[in-house]
Amino acid sequence: MSEHGLDPMSELSAVPPTAQEPPGAQLRQAREAAGLALGDVAQILKFSSRQIDALERDDYQVLPGATFVRGFVRAYAKLLKLDAAALLSLLDDAAPATEAEIIPPSNMGEADSPPFIERNQRWLISALLLVMVAVVAGYLYTRMDIPGGGKNASVAAASTPLALSDPPMAPEPPAATATSGAEGQPAPTNATPAIQAPAVPASIAPVPTNSMPAGAATPATDAHTLVFDFDGVSWLEVKDASQRVVLTGEFPKGTRQVVNGRPPYQLWIGKASGVRVTYGERKVDLQPYTRDAVARLTLD
Repeated sequence: MSEHGLDPMSELSAVPPTAQEPPGAQLRQAREAAGLALGDVAQILKFSSRQIDALERDDYQVLPGATFVRGFVRAYAKLLKLDAAALLSLLDDAAPATEAEIIPPSNMGEADSPPFIERNQRWLISALLLVMVAVVAGYLYTRMDIPGGGKNASVAAASTPLALSDPPMAPEPPAATATSGAEGQPAPTNATPAIQAPAVPASIAPVPTNSMPAGAATPATDAHTLVFDFDGVSWLEVKDASQRVVLTGEFPKGTRQVVNGRPPYQLWIGKASGVRVTYGERKVDLQPYTRDAVARLTLD
């Protein structure tokens, strides 16, 4: 700003430009004569100091464009009380405005043909619906060709009892044919005809499992047998030395699970407070391995 801190807009007097000087040089001379720094002008005009310096050096290439430069010169001349019209006429010679090149459209207003999908959208949707209907019909047809009707046939087969052959009948003993000596008539016999035993449906042996009630006696175990007794609902997963899952699932209260495999075992037990673990003849304390109610441990 000025040395006395006064408003430059009211204190500046017009400084006659030097003849044959370009617009930027005249603006710089007027600014220096008014005692203004670049920062003072930048604060008043709201332009950057770099832009003001480029204008004063008549370096118009670094400024945004001819329209911007003309407006810049007009505002700067108004601040310094200079003739803006004279500076703009000099600017036309120093930095003439370039006319924008207007290229007419090559198709002269003819609309481009729409893409293939837009031109045939209705037909494509119809074809897609037909393909979907054909796929569903083919699937249903193949299901009908399955003997017995697919899933219904398997259900019917599961619900049909197995036909059991009748047990072999005992041979009927021959009737006694004793005759009485006096009359020559066949003596009455006391033979009882064989009675065919009714057919007893064959029972299917249940598949052995490791699940048993918690109160049942523990079967003979070796040093590598794991026994889980559930005092509450809990889940667990057990892997053996080959990383194979030998037991997994959620088990209710009052059940027992027995695992025989090859150690070391990796155990994950949810709600560990409700599970008692026995490894061989040793009871395992889960408390040191439990975090957030889940026990994670390895048993060798």
